[in-house]
Amino acid sequence: TPPDAVFASQNLVTIGVLRALHERGLYGTIPLVGFDDLALAELLTPGLTVMAQDPAGIGRLAARLLFTRMAGDTSPPQRHTVPTRLLVRGSGELPGPRTVRPGSADQALDSPRGDGPRGGG
Repeated sequence: TPPDAVFASQNLVTIGVLRALHERGLYGTIPLVGFDDLALAELLTPGLTVMAQDPAGIGRLAARLLFTRMAGDTSPPQRHTVPTRLLVRGSGELPGPRTVRPGSADQALDSPRGDGPRGGG
């Protein structure tokens, strides 16, 4: 069975997923979100929804940290978080609600009691 949705972690994976979905006639039926923006992402139909990074901002931060180290800074390594933006273009939209028959296997999967693999929380 096809997945409910796909999150591709980088551009090459996103391209591979796009190709596989197209080959199976599934593109546009399974929500797909890529990480990092592709130059042609908005030209697809539907457009590719992505989490976009700021490469220039990442470069500035890396250069600043490098120059600080080169100047003699010996402080312990630090963790930096660089903001991302969600660019909604259509491929990542979730399908509408589905009807679950009482007593079906799907009802067990979605059980709010937590006794199914997708239930609870």
